[in-house]
Amino acid sequence: MEVPACRQSDYHRTILELLFHTNTDRWDCYIMFPVTTREIPAQTLLTEQAYVDAPNRSDWIVQTGIRQQAAAAGLGGQVDASIVMYHGDVSKDSDGPVESALPIDIERAKDTTLRTRVEPAHLEAFVTITRAHIRYPDILSAYDSIRIWIDENDVEQAGSPREYYFADPSTGPDEEPVAHVAFPIRQPASPHT
Repeated sequence: MEVPACRQSDYHRTILELLFHTNTDRWDCYIMFPVTTREIPAQTLLTEQAYVDAPNRSDWIVQTGIRQQAAAAGLGGQVDASIVMYHGDVSKDSDGPVESALPIDIERAKDTTLRTRVEPAHLEAFVTITRAHIRYPDILSAYDSIRIWIDENDVEQAGSPREYYFADPSTGPDEEPVAHVAFPIRQPASPHT
């Protein structure tokens, strides 16, 4: 499959921006996303974890999503966006672990044999990304935007970074919002004197 010239130039621009940032530690020409905060209520999740490297990540997420969607159909359906949590680095040389989770009705969780757990309520910082920015390495700028925001706003990361998929990332216009990249956060503990 041939990549359209406009996609090649976007990809090359992103690589150059990443290299520029890496070599100069300057963000003034790097793609940055506006960061917002929100309260997330406790959620009951169908969940599956695996050690997955970057080349196999997308296929694994799709396959777990299919299993979870099928299971959720018999439990009253999915009640919120699908979630992918990164509990470790994922690259071609590192394999996570990664957790795929699908929110379900807490009252129906006892009716499944799949693993479930409750994700506690928390505050998180997030950005909204479009289908065009969901691709690797484009998505890295969303993560970097939140990390910079955390450093600049006197808060701490309080859990694994995650992606919430509220639309199908594989089909539709590139400018359509499809996901949130988010980090649980908290105010830093005050030092004891």
